Amino acid sequence: MLRLWMVPLAAILVLTVSTSTPASSRLPLSNPEFGWTLISGGSQSNMGKVDPYKINDLRHRYGKRFLCIRDRDEVWVITDEALVRRGESTASIITEYQPAIADMARAEAQLSMSEDTHEDEKAELRERRMEIQKAIDANERHGRSTKDLEQELFQANTQLQAIQGVEESARLTPEEKKQLIRQRDKASVRVKVGYDRINAGMRELLNLARERGRAELVK
Repeated sequence: MLRLWMVPLAAILVLTVSTSTPASSRLPLSNPEFGWTLISGGSQSNMGKVDPYKINDLRHRYGKRFLCIRDRDEVWVITDEALVRRGESTASIITEYQPAIADMARAEAQLSMSEDTHEDEKAELRERRMEIQKAIDANERHGRSTKDLEQELFQANTQLQAIQGVEESARLTPEEKKQLIRQRDKASVRVKVGYDRINAGMRELLNLARERGRAELVK
């Protein structure tokens, strides 16, 4: 079940570094001082920054089921089954925010597509067309067949038209762009509430584990 929300969670972190609007209008969802990773069998779910090399090392040391929490410069590992299950329950809170995550992802995708001009691809195709046309002209001067070259030219023109068609269909009016930015930012506020709830729950779990002597500080 945990795998179901790993992708949306990753999408959240990616969307916070989007370049479609000024940085001041985006919510920082990632806490640089706190992060966690939950390992259960072959699945891994995480939020915030935890060193992947450290996690691989911990897999060898603690097996296939544990919760790792980074709090500033300290890394703690919890293997107590009841506490790990509580960690899973806390992490699953993200499923309550799936509609907001979907709204944010859809808006961001439309904004990104509207800003993608495919200039490199178009420039490459235009250059290719020029080369093919020169070859056609040369063949005509020497009385050689141009059939294959004309087919290549047709394909290049078709590809260029397809790219231009995609750009046209993705183009947004200023009002449409403003509406999508509002949609994304409204959803981002909602998602951040979920993010904060999860981190607060994980921090509470860590404190409880420390009190009970169930959290191990690792080097």
